[in-house]
Amino acid sequence: RVVMLAESIREDPRTPGGKRLMVALLSGVKQICAAGTGEVQIDQEEKFSGRVVLLLGSAGCTPEQLMETCGKRYRQLDPHCIILAMSMGADPAGSAQLGKAMTVAANAWTDSVVLHGAPGSAGGAGRFELLVHLFGGNGFSAWARLLKIWDEQAHFPDKKRFRGIVPPMNQVLRGVLYDSAPGDAATKRMGVLPLVQGDAALLSAMSAFGADGSDLSEVEKMQFTQKAMRDLMKRDGALWTHYE
Repeated sequence: RVVMLAESIREDPRTPGGKRLMVALLSGVKQICAAGTGEVQIDQEEKFSGRVVLLLGSAGCTPEQLMETCGKRYRQLDPHCIILAMSMGADPAGSAQLGKAMTVAANAWTDSVVLHGAPGSAGGAGRFELLVHLFGGNGFSAWARLLKIWDEQAHFPDKKRFRGIVPPMNQVLRGVLYDSAPGDAATKRMGVLPLVQGDAALLSAMSAFGADGSDLSEVEKMQFTQKAMRDLMKRDGALWTHYE
């Protein structure tokens, strides 16, 4: 339905429902697809140094890949840190992932104080530190969203999730590594392109039925997937217009 509507809008901008319906349908599909993607991989040792490393992956990266390529290196640098790895999905899963990562970090710091005392005191917990390593545009977007969520919870913490306070970001942040993230020289088109590509790939891969509701053979599914990808990627199509 989304693919056919996109093609209709491209041919006639006055198509009933138009771009507003297109965006609503797209949002619904993305939420359905994101329902099972709220994964945050956690690597935590029994002893805790006070340092949390957060790996925010690009759109095509899995938490397992992040742990394999970067997590092992951070574990060598600090054997007792907590490592969190995630690639932010579409909302509502994306916000849930970030919330889970923040909860793990904040509760680990709270538990450390309860067990060992405040950082800096005799025998106290290790200094609380957050190191963020982000990849690509998706990692950059996740970091921007996390800053907003973190600030909200630092002022009004969810007492059902957090066992103590959420420390302000400026008290715990020790560094941010921008790995293949967009710079200030990026054009608007460069920023829009991956968004269009991601939505086009998601929707085109869901081809399962013909326009008349009939089942498609595997060959027909492949053909329709390729056609849908071409239609959705067209420069004057609804996706480009929406994101620009």
